[in-house]
Amino acid sequence: LLAQEETTSIILPQKELTVPKLTISSGQIHKLTHTAAKHIRHGQYTVEEAKNKKNLAKWSYAPDFMFTFKKAYTGAPEDNYSIGVELTIPLWFFEKQTSEVNQASYGLIEAEKNLEATVRETHSEVRSLIAKVQTHEKLLKIYETSLIPQATSTLNSSRGSYRVGRSNFSDLLDSERSLYSVRISYYQTLSQYVENLVRLEEMVGTS
Repeated sequence: LLAQEETTSIILPQKELTVPKLTISSGQIHKLTHTAAKHIRHGQYTVEEAKNKKNLAKWSYAPDFMFTFKKAYTGAPEDNYSIGVELTIPLWFFEKQTSEVNQASYGLIEAEKNLEATVRETHSEVRSLIAKVQTHEKLLKIYETSLIPQATSTLNSSRGSYRVGRSNFSDLLDSERSLYSVRISYYQTLSQYVENLVRLEEMVGTS
């Protein structure tokens, strides 16, 4: 409908909207959630980062070595070189290295706790969305197989009775209003169903 002239008539499609369906079970959705959900993956990467920081902090206890290879002094013969080895040993009884390791350890604990909370919250939200999607899916089925056909049949009967003079115009309008009301409710349910399904895909992190 975009990029059209102002005088162009807008023609809406007359075909029914297709209803998307869940193609996997709720158990498979939970497995996908644990491996593909963006919030959980972000938490897992944060834990890995904290582990690496802790491992690096432990290396602060290790001594440092430095090898040098250079000319011995200015003006020395060209083939005169010196080799040096320097060894720096940290003093373990100082608190610097211990505080760095402790800080990294606390960071790892915090990251693991945050990941645990994220996993619980994500799975709880996914369970809620699955229940909503399944409920709306059942309601849509009831509308498609029962309510809409019944309202359509009633309207057709009212039209036939009105043509032969067995019912008045008010009865015909009531039947038509009932059908529109049922169809409006159907599309409202379909809208909520798709909204929850999209939200579920966002939480799981995959289609």
